[in-house]
Amino acid sequence: MSQAVTVSQVDEMTHPGYPIRAAAKLAGLTPDTLRAWERRYRAVVPARGQRGRLYSEAQVSRLRWLRDAVSAGHAIGQVASLSDQDIRGLLNRQRASEGGKKRGKATEAVHEHTLARVMAALERYDFSEAEDELSRLATLLAPRTLVLQVLLPLLRRVGQAWHAGKLHIAHEHMVSAILRSLLGALMRLYQPRSPTRKILITTPSGEMHEFGILTAALLAVGQGIGIVYLGTDLPGSEVLRALRKTNADVVLLGLTRTRGNARSIREAKWVADRLPKGKTMWLGGKRHRAFKRNEKTGAVLAIESFDALEKALGEFGAGVA
Repeated sequence: MSQAVTVSQVDEMTHPGYPIRAAAKLAGLTPDTLRAWERRYRAVVPARGQRGRLYSEAQVSRLRWLRDAVSAGHAIGQVASLSDQDIRGLLNRQRASEGGKKRGKATEAVHEHTLARVMAALERYDFSEAEDELSRLATLLAPRTLVLQVLLPLLRRVGQAWHAGKLHIAHEHMVSAILRSLLGALMRLYQPRSPTRKILITTPSGEMHEFGILTAALLAVGQGIGIVYLGTDLPGSEVLRALRKTNADVVLLGLTRTRGNARSIREAKWVADRLPKGKTMWLGGKRHRAFKRNEKTGAVLAIESFDALEKALGEFGAGVA
């Protein structure tokens, strides 16, 4: 009797998986550690091919989360039996509790040195050196650490230098291009091939500032959340079209100003009033009275701070939002 072919079987046929060395490298582990976790704790159960073990994208993502949990002080024997959702929830809670702790002086010194080199490279329009410095850290740090300890301080310095007349619009474009490059690299490492939940990230027409939504995208990717990143200045009709086509659960619209930015607010409000049933808008920036009714119905969630963004992403990744 013939059997129906499931979606997961089709996915396995089109992408048979990673061999152990590739999977270990993508997960940030040694092959020996991966073998030990598999043998002793059944952390993952790979398929078997003609050339040995084959690990799926989902299993590689799970191994990354387990690695992060072990790095945070949890014993592999305690976390290996948890579901993917429980591991992510554990990490999100721990990250939130540690958010206010001070970094060590040695780590601060290393990052300070890197930031100084990046700023110097930006001032002389040396895209390659600035990108190389940040890419090197991106391979060493977890995405959240990269954002908190490197990228946010960098963006503050860029803003200060811009106001002081040391950097200009071209430098801002250069930083945006570097962050987009980092986002693409992290998406290849952390984002599941078939994410169960997705966030569409963009800004409405008239909003050209990209740093906020790039930061949000980097944080979301680090938590294994699927993202659809569409950049800036997207008309409301295109936002809704993309939301329907991608079947994203949430659309995050970034707004740097809620005063004197009438066009962008008008576009965002237009989208909020026409959201498909079951979809939610996260509005980055200060609350605006135009969305008061949408907030009351639960269609719009105001994301007014970095902490609020992390909380929303944590709940979304755990299946709460």
